[in-house]
Amino acid sequence: MKEYRSSQYINFKYAKGKTDIYGRMFHDYYEIYLLLRGNAEFTNTHMKQTIVPFQMVLIPPGEYHQFVVNENIDNYERCVINIYPGFLPLDILKTAFCGKELLTLSESNRITKHFTYLIECLSGVDENDFLHILTAVAMDLIFLIKNGFETQKALNSNFNHIAFNLISYIDEHLAEEIDLNMLATRFLYSVSSLCHIFKSNFGISIKKYIIQKRINVAKIALQRGEKPEEVSVKCGFSNYSTFYRDYKKYFGVTPSETYIHKNAHL
Repeated sequence: MKEYRSSQYINFKYAKGKTDIYGRMFHDYYEIYLLLRGNAEFTNTHMKQTIVPFQMVLIPPGEYHQFVVNENIDNYERCVINIYPGFLPLDILKTAFCGKELLTLSESNRITKHFTYLIECLSGVDENDFLHILTAVAMDLIFLIKNGFETQKALNSNFNHIAFNLISYIDEHLAEEIDLNMLATRFLYSVSSLCHIFKSNFGISIKKYIIQKRINVAKIALQRGEKPEEVSVKCGFSNYSTFYRDYKKYFGVTPSETYIHKNAHL
């Protein structure tokens, strides 16, 4: 089952059982994820760790991440709040999410109770009232997270050091030409070994990661008002036609449509 509510700057999802995320490992919004039941392996560019009930994951825009359910999918129960820039000043959102990836709560924690209250409201109030409640709760959640209220930062587990160094290199050189042979030469591994190490640690191929990372960074830049042609170069695409093709294939709209949509309100 899944319950979903959405407004201009914020979305809320409560779900049990089958996941509805298919291959999207990046997004352009801030995400607060709370696991209520079951367990799953969470992976991003800094950690790979099994999360358990009442652990909360914070995912900033453009951050690679993946959830893999470890047991019977029917036991997988979670809440997700998606927050888009514009909901609060950007410096507040950045501060709230900076340096916090996986936090351990408790069933009686104020943050947990906020999520429980939202679940109760799904069937008890009409949609407009729910969205007003969601806005108030989300604001309080962000400030609670920002100020470290009753949370404990979970210990990060380490990747294979080659995998970590590899993804760090890619992220730092995204605007440059990157190919598998060059990476293999730099890290003193064969292409096949390097691809295996990366895929086994991150659950995604090197090529797919580079493409998805570039187009998601591009989307965030376009939403900030940067011009498509400049974004294409900044994000390391060899030419604009390749950027256009990959972007439209992934998002279903052109780079110019994203840019025009953003600037139509200026």
